[in-house]
Amino acid sequence: MVHSLSMIKGLVIRSFLSFFFVVCWLVVPPYGFAHEEYGDRSHDPGFLHIRPQAPPHNFRMTLPHLLPGSIKPGAGYILGTTFTNVWVYDKDINLDYEMLDLHMSFTYGLSEDFGFALVYDQRNFYGGILDGLVQGIHEIFGIDQNGRTDVPKGRTYLEQFDTGTIIDDMTVLDNRAINFMIQYVFIHGRNNLPAVGLTGGVRYTLEAPEGGTEKHPVDTTIALGLAKRLAQDWYTCLHLGLTRFEQTKILHLEFKKEIYTGMWALAWDVSHRTSLLAQIFHTEGTIENFAQFSHPSTELNLGVRLVTDAGGAFEFAIIENIFNYNNSPDLGFHFAYSGMF
Repeated sequence: MVHSLSMIKGLVIRSFLSFFFVVCWLVVPPYGFAHEEYGDRSHDPGFLHIRPQAPPHNFRMTLPHLLPGSIKPGAGYILGTTFTNVWVYDKDINLDYEMLDLHMSFTYGLSEDFGFALVYDQRNFYGGILDGLVQGIHEIFGIDQNGRTDVPKGRTYLEQFDTGTIIDDMTVLDNRAINFMIQYVFIHGRNNLPAVGLTGGVRYTLEAPEGGTEKHPVDTTIALGLAKRLAQDWYTCLHLGLTRFEQTKILHLEFKKEIYTGMWALAWDVSHRTSLLAQIFHTEGTIENFAQFSHPSTELNLGVRLVTDAGGAFEFAIIENIFNYNNSPDLGFHFAYSGMF
């Protein structure tokens, strides 16, 4: 067990180091950061490229979010990673695991109105890397550990008490897929009008979670995105989507076929090179008859965005469960870089 955990930690650490080395070497200019100009347009200046991380949505990934301005004319790319720590222990359920998302996107805008994106994503479950950090934070601020210290670190574990459902190795839920997205921006937004775009997408699963009824499920989505420049240094955006999943059974769990997702973000340019972002996800519950995970989840992301002279942007965010302790990730971190070829 200790040897396997060490191998997992080493793999994750090497993945992060390799990701940031490639970004820094290939795409980050040596002359630093600068402001990205948008003129009068209400195109989104850069929301956080994060999928919902709440536990109800860990078993099936929603499709990527696109907003007006996400796909610029020409060829672009987005590289990102998100990792979260989940701990839930109450009268209904015990969850204990960590999760790593990786995504690589290629975007191409035929014009300012129309573009598409090809996205590879994968999700892996593991345990132990953030357990000690979260326990230490709880000790420093006097927060109840809620049973964390009563179990070994490094677990990937799920148990539903009333049904006796137990999954003691959640790596069986690892999955990866290819997404194809199309976006049409039919209002670009000036003065009192927001920019408005319509998005459609298909996700083809290359590797599905074990125990599912479908080996290569195909999911579809349709979404509406709005973005508005509120003032010289303030922007906001809203994304409303509906996703239809082909996979409705994984192991002993029953899932809804369709769910809605909502995302609202607010960005403030604190300087010519730095923006602060706050982002909220509100997502319909997806698992049938599974305690609080059958109910909608709300999660908060707080991040910073640094724009480069080359037109790209770094983003870093912290994911916190400020609204609902048992129905949101306990703690998470997100890194991404986006730019144009």
